Amino acid sequence: MTMAAAIERETATAPARSRANRIAHIDIVSDLGQAEPAWRALEDRAQFSTPYQRFDLLSQWQWLAGTHQNATPLVVIAYDSERRP
Repeated sequence: MTMAAAIERETATAPARSRANRIAHIDIVSDLGQAEPAWRALEDRAQFSTPYQRFDLLSQWQWLAGTHQNATPLVVIAYDSERRP
């Protein structure tokens, strides 16, 4: 939307973004246990996600297949200024 507004020279009418929604902090973890609280917060019913994005499925995959393949998870968690993932 912002790009389209810039192309059409209508940036002045584009809605302002809330500062609370901007990324204020990033955590990078390689342990799913550290990522679990933020991950579960994103799994509430208000958010759309597929079963393949659920913590329960991916933690089991990591435990079974990832460990066998020596795969280390890398989870990047972005937080807003109110510390919400």
